[in-house]
Amino acid sequence: MTQTALYWRLGGDSRLSGRSGNPGSILHVAVVAKITSMYSAMWTAACAGMIYVLQLVAWARTGTWTPIATSDALRTAGVFPRAHYSMASAIETANQWPDEPLIYWLSEIPFMAMVLIVAALLFFSSVWIGSYEKNLRKA
Repeated sequence: MTQTALYWRLGGDSRLSGRSGNPGSILHVAVVAKITSMYSAMWTAACAGMIYVLQLVAWARTGTWTPIATSDALRTAGVFPRAHYSMASAIETANQWPDEPLIYWLSEIPFMAMVLIVAALLFFSSVWIGSYEKNLRKA
């Protein structure tokens, strides 16, 4: 795609194309990325709060704390792959991934911890992008 076609596809605004060499276009992208990652972090933390409240309600009703595993949440959403069953006497299958134990371990982490880790990564990426934006404004 040529520079002119990209210019017109973006509504005639060359700042959004990122190809103008203008630091303002990179600054614009940095501002949008910072705001987007901060809002994403806030919504992810809000979802973690809702999960925590649901677990508190269940604890108040039953008297037992039952953490939700990441695999249970993915299975409920229909994302987790089907279980792979094999006979107990069968030798390890050849189609097993080399990192399957790591994936299994990660899937057994409590879902609340996984959501909070994602929220923290989004927050710190927003902070890092904010420092990058500050350096761009100095230049």
